[in-house]
Amino acid sequence: MKKLIALLAMGLISASAFAAQWDMYGQVRLRAFYESLSKDYTGNATGETDTDLSFGNQANSRIGAKVKADDKLSAVVELGLGSSENGNNAVTTRLIYADYNFGAFKLRMGQDYGPTATFFDFNQVSNTDNDLVGFGAINSSRYAQLKLMAGGLEVAISKPGVNLTGAATYDVMLPRIEAAYTLDMKPIKAKIAGGYQTFKAYQNANETGADGNISAYVLAALVKVDMGAIYANATGYLGSNTGTMGYQGSASGINSTAAASFSEDSSDYGFALNAGFKASDSLILEAGYGYAQADRDDYTKADKAQSYYVNATYKIAKNFFIVPEISVEDRMKNKNDTKEGSKTFYGAKFQANF
Repeated sequence: MKKLIALLAMGLISASAFAAQWDMYGQVRLRAFYESLSKDYTGNATGETDTDLSFGNQANSRIGAKVKADDKLSAVVELGLGSSENGNNAVTTRLIYADYNFGAFKLRMGQDYGPTATFFDFNQVSNTDNDLVGFGAINSSRYAQLKLMAGGLEVAISKPGVNLTGAATYDVMLPRIEAAYTLDMKPIKAKIAGGYQTFKAYQNANETGADGNISAYVLAALVKVDMGAIYANATGYLGSNTGTMGYQGSASGINSTAAASFSEDSSDYGFALNAGFKASDSLILEAGYGYAQADRDDYTKADKAQSYYVNATYKIAKNFFIVPEISVEDRMKNKNDTKEGSKTFYGAKFQANF
């Protein structure tokens, strides 16, 4: 059966090649890190400092294709490849979208990153290339959308995120809207972005009892400076109930959503920055720091988290490199002013692009 499926897939690709140009690509990413949990780290049941080896293929390894159907229509398909070391061999859809070029603008439909994503410029490789997400860099992941692109402008609509603890059901009537504008003034590039969504949440599945309209927004900016041998990036955001939009990474443990009673909104902000030195064609040195917090009137203290790292990207050969890194994810204190501990990473990521 597996051979039949493989033959059918090859046949479909071969048949499609007559109608479109397929440019295949892939990446293998392997992690080899010691992860050390402090004794007060949330989820550490030992009560003592606990260190374990994390070794295996990263789940963000991928294979994909860039497709050109004609002068107007193109597409991207990208699959994530699971890892048996994580107990998950699933193949997932990372990207699948099509672009139609109208001349003055492009229309993209399908699953892609939203305009507000600001995490690509921070090369933190521990925790499966976390890139300071949840610690000042924002990423709402990949989702289905309609996106209009004209020059440096992007405007997208998609289904709102409804990640609200304590809600049993939702009414979603309006799409989420995001927009971004990128201005390239070499050696400086700047991006401003924002997003807004609203929905109604109910605490009971039959839509009785407590309910509330939950609105969320985010405003973000990213500045990049590339002087050749030296580069730096800085980003910052502020918003409300950004956790319902998916902007906080699980690594930070920050609760940035409205209260389950629907009576308190979360006020959120964060920033991240890094700097790097290109020592040679084969070696890049980089350090970065990020901070994020969320606060509500019913919190004793703001829920805070920070992360910092130093690493070196060493090119072993063309399209094959290693990134040794020391990195810390510090959950600082939660809403009850209780320490949540930290996780420290020592090791390296290996990556081959093909």
